[in-house]
Amino acid sequence: MLEELGYKVIAAGDAEAALAAIGAEAIDIAILDLAMPGVPGLDLGQHLQQRQPALPIIYCSGYADLIEATGKRLSRGLLLGKPYSSRDLSAKIDSILSTRSLAGL
Repeated sequence: MLEELGYKVIAAGDAEAALAAIGAEAIDIAILDLAMPGVPGLDLGQHLQQRQPALPIIYCSGYADLIEATGKRLSRGLLLGKPYSSRDLSAKIDSILSTRSLAGL
C-alpha cells in the first residue's frame, strides 16, 4: 500500500531488522504493528526513537482494546486501527509529515 502511494518502503520482519534499518538508511516515518512477535510494537518504537529521536511513528493494530490501551500510554505517535484504507494511511502520513515540515524538522 505504501509503495502504491509513492513511498519507498524498507520492510523489517522483526525488531532486530528494524533497528538495523534505522542505522543503515534515513527514515522519515515508521509504521509499526502493536502486536508483533518477540517485542511489542510500542517497545520497538521507543527503541527506534532512542536512535532517531524525531522519528514519527504510526502504530497500528486490529485489536480495538490494544489501540485504546496504547492511546492512554502514548505520548508521541499516531494510532491507526486495522483494517485501514490507503486513504486512511495516506491521511495519517500527510498529517505527520506536514506537521514536521511546519516545525522545520
